[in-house]
Amino acid sequence: MGRRRIYHRLVTPEEALKVIENHIRLAPLGVESLKLREAVGRVLAEDVRAVIDVPPFDRSTVDGYAVRAEDTYVAEEYSPVTLRLVGRVEVGEAPRVGVGRGECVEVATGAPIPPGANAVVMVEYAEEAGDKVLIYRKARVGEHVSHAGSDALRGEILAWRGTRLTPELIGALAAAGVKEVKVYRQPVVAIIATGNELLEPGRNYVEWRIYDADTYLISAALAELSCKPLVMGICRDDEEAIRERVDEGLRRADVVLVTGGTSAGMGDLVYRVLDVYDPGVLVHGLKLRPGKPTVVAASGEKLIFGLPGFPLSCYMTFTLLVKPVLARLAGLPLKMLERARVRATLAVRIAGAPGYRRLVPVLLRLGRRGLVAYPVGGDSGSIHRLSASDGFVEVPEGLEQVLEGEEVEVTLFRDRLELPDLTVIGSHCPALEKLLTRLGARYRVRCLNVGSLAGLRAVIAGAADAAGIHLYDEREDTYNLPYLRSVRGAVLVRGYVRRQGLIVARGNPHNISSMRDVIEKRLRMVNRVKGSGTRALVDKLIGDALRELGLEWGDVEIPGYSFEARTHNGVALAVLRGLADVGVGIEYVARLYGLDFVYIKDEVYDFVVSKEAMDKESVKGFLRLLHSQWFRHLLSEMPGYEPLPDTGQVIYVSDD
Repeated sequence: MGRRRIYHRLVTPEEALKVIENHIRLAPLGVESLKLREAVGRVLAEDVRAVIDVPPFDRSTVDGYAVRAEDTYVAEEYSPVTLRLVGRVEVGEAPRVGVGRGECVEVATGAPIPPGANAVVMVEYAEEAGDKVLIYRKARVGEHVSHAGSDALRGEILAWRGTRLTPELIGALAAAGVKEVKVYRQPVVAIIATGNELLEPGRNYVEWRIYDADTYLISAALAELSCKPLVMGICRDDEEAIRERVDEGLRRADVVLVTGGTSAGMGDLVYRVLDVYDPGVLVHGLKLRPGKPTVVAASGEKLIFGLPGFPLSCYMTFTLLVKPVLARLAGLPLKMLERARVRATLAVRIAGAPGYRRLVPVLLRLGRRGLVAYPVGGDSGSIHRLSASDGFVEVPEGLEQVLEGEEVEVTLFRDRLELPDLTVIGSHCPALEKLLTRLGARYRVRCLNVGSLAGLRAVIAGAADAAGIHLYDEREDTYNLPYLRSVRGAVLVRGYVRRQGLIVARGNPHNISSMRDVIEKRLRMVNRVKGSGTRALVDKLIGDALRELGLEWGDVEIPGYSFEARTHNGVALAVLRGLADVGVGIEYVARLYGLDFVYIKDEVYDFVVSKEAMDKESVKGFLRLLHSQWFRHLLSEMPGYEPLPDTGQVIYVSDD
């Protein structure tokens, strides 16, 4: 029972690392020699020096004529100098002739410089005439000559211990004559995914089960850390089965990672398994949200980590706690992990978690004033939330909130930040998806579906280049423009018309013709996320129907009102699978899934573009496609869509 109390004494990730350091020596696990061609991604265990001078001889960097520079000083375009051609030197052969006064030798790029020459005149500034060469431009001493040892001298250090070998560095070492390198042994990390609900990706789907994402996620992350993943497969939620799998992992690997089975709801299964080892559980619970049920244990000198099963929780905890440990076992310098953090301006307020450090995934966009961090909403099991994020922000324990506009530190998921050329955040639209797919052949594109209002705010805050919106204003009986009049730094670009209505099962078995039917028949609905244009339409339809029935919002319960889908496709799939009887969405999606559609109204789907992004090549490309005949034809071929005469044109520019 003594160790069981560890769970009630939650620790910070930093405290957990100190506990680990007190029990395990976090140092490289050994050294091995590898042929250079096999060493990409590995970490050097010693400094590597050049075997020869690079280049090993004076050589030409261009095709041309090796000369004595002083013989060309009077050369001009209209008064060339004439030199006698005395020979030629090709790449890989020794010069058989020298260069004397008034002479030259033809040389190829990379060929040795013959004795007596101290410069090369490019072939573009020379003209060969028999055994003579006319030189039309004077040369400087050393021009177009790469001197021996100018790149690297024999014995000079080319790569330092702790450096990860990249393709570029391997090429440089090969040029310096290096054949083998000594590298740190790769830590072997066993990965065990636990859960009766898990399926191996690729197998036929079984209802109420989920595919194992953690194994693939962690395996890919280990490759970037110069670690070798050992996939142990999926293990059922059984104490004996997990113990056998962990035992095997300890025999075959240096570190064991177990995902799932750590939460209180699982009866703390992994904790019970790991606590039988010696010294057993070292840490049971972190002051993190998400990530609280993390377990750290040891068996002798080998570490065992129990990570949460939800992919986002698993990956953020891995990045914060496991990654620094594995980096040290792999011989990577800790400075490398420090570089995986950037400063950014927060686009939207985020709340803290009382008593915990809260981890909030964010995507990043580079604006004129620097990086902007936009929180990606959703729960810790959301794969969409994970795939859309570049890293996460830590809200310190005791802090109630971090306000919009504050500078925050973002811990990156990867060592290198690779930002898209175009970031679109806003309302979901299948036509936009097709446009972005075509644009993606030329630019790196990221699209996040969060709803119209959130998209508008993201553009204003500098987190997005553009947003698709369909926001209806009842007072002016129009779409979108009224919402732009109160903002700054934005441009409204005309989009197109979409037909909105009720998506119902094929044949309309409940004979639904309006939202009033949905309420009166107590049918199950699927809603859209708050802040989306469709959600606003849903609420208006419900409000109108309630007034017709003489009811208030609190007088009746609408089954499924809290069941929210992020996209129109999500609405259609919920109806198709029988999870809902009805949902509001666009006609195109209803037809796409073979469902019936009850027309309600036309809406205008426009685009808000950041004024500062209008000069970006990716944004220009986006607007050209939006205005193109190709896109107009595409819209005319999609049921429920219609281009407008001014599709793709700027219709409003706000003040700065």
